[in-house]
Amino acid sequence: MRIASGQCAFCLQSIPDGSRVETGRILRLADLERAREKARRAHTKRSTRWVGSLLVGVSVGSALLALLLVGMKWLEGFFDKGTAWRG
Repeated sequence: MRIASGQCAFCLQSIPDGSRVETGRILRLADLERAREKARRAHTKRSTRWVGSLLVGVSVGSALLALLLVGMKWLEGFFDKGTAWRG
């Protein structure tokens, strides 16, 4: 693919003028920059989603750990008092 400046769109090497390029396949530099900006925004959105997922995972994990600790304390108290009725 060739951009309007006469360079290859992928490697940015100049293409000899003798090569035939269809008008529909020539990219303008503005189109190339727009595509790069779109890719950057997509990367930013992906990073934001990843950080959000990480925060949700950490908060859910912390809540489950706290619930486990509270449950263990309750079981400890239950079995400490639970043997008094036998005696």
